[in-house]
Amino acid sequence: MTATHNIKTLRAQLTEAQANTTQVSAERDRLFKNYQRYLKGSQAAVNPFSERDIDDARQNFLAQDALVKGSVAEQAQIQSQLDSMVNGEQSQIVSLRAQLTEAKYNLEQTVIRAPSNGYVTQVLIRPGTYAAALPLRPVMVFIPEQKRQIVAQFRQNSLLRLKPGDDAEVVFNALPGQVFHGKLTSILPVVPGGSYQAQGVLQSLTVVPGTDGVLGTIELDPNDDIDALPDGIYAQVAVYSDHFSHVSVMRKVLLRMTSWMHYLYLDH
Repeated sequence: MTATHNIKTLRAQLTEAQANTTQVSAERDRLFKNYQRYLKGSQAAVNPFSERDIDDARQNFLAQDALVKGSVAEQAQIQSQLDSMVNGEQSQIVSLRAQLTEAKYNLEQTVIRAPSNGYVTQVLIRPGTYAAALPLRPVMVFIPEQKRQIVAQFRQNSLLRLKPGDDAEVVFNALPGQVFHGKLTSILPVVPGGSYQAQGVLQSLTVVPGTDGVLGTIELDPNDDIDALPDGIYAQVAVYSDHFSHVSVMRKVLLRMTSWMHYLYLDH
C-alpha cells in the first residue's frame, strides 16, 4: 500500500511540476521579449533606456530561464522514477517485494523443526537469548523417539565369547529386586582408542593397552517399569554365552544379589 501511495504521490508531483514548468516558461518568454525591447531600443539613434535598465532586463530574463531549467529537471526526475520498471512493475514495488520475501524467509528460520519424532528437554531459551549456528551452543536438547537399548561396556577379553543373539540380563539401581531379560544385538566394531582427531600435533598411543572397553548393545524385552525410566540411567549387565553354560547360574545368582543390594543406600 505504501509503494502504491508513493506512485500516486509521484504522479501528483509530476502534474504539479508540469504546471509549474508551463508557468515559469510563460514568465520567461515575457521577460525575454521585454529584454529584446530594451536591447532594440538601445540600438536606436536616440537611446531611451539607460545601461542599467538594459542590464536589469537581461538579468531578470536569465534568472527566469534558470527557474525554467530547474523546473524541467525536476519534472524529468519525477518522470524517471515513474518510468523505472522491472518486468512491467514499478522498481520501488519490486524492491519492497524482495524485502518482504527476505523478511518472510528470515521469519521462517526462527522456527525450529525437529528432524524426527521426539521431544525436547531442557529448553534453555529465554527472551533475549540469541540462538545461532555458531558457536555450537544449542538452546534446547532434542530426544528422538526410538527403540530403547542398553549400551554396556565389556572387557576386551570378553570378545572371545560375545556374539549377537546371546541372552542377557540387566538390573537397574532404580529398580531394586528386579531382573530384566534381553538379547545382545550387536558389538560395536571400534573402541575409543581407534579414533583420532587432527590437532596439528603428532598422535601417540595409550601407554596402557587394553584399557578401552568393548561396547555392545542389548535390547530388552518390553516392560512398563523400564519404559518409565529416564534415558541415560545406570545398570549392571550380564551376558550368557554357550561356553560353560552350566556355570552361568552362579552369575545369575550374583546379579540377583546385586539387584537386592540396591535397596541399601545412604544419603548424606
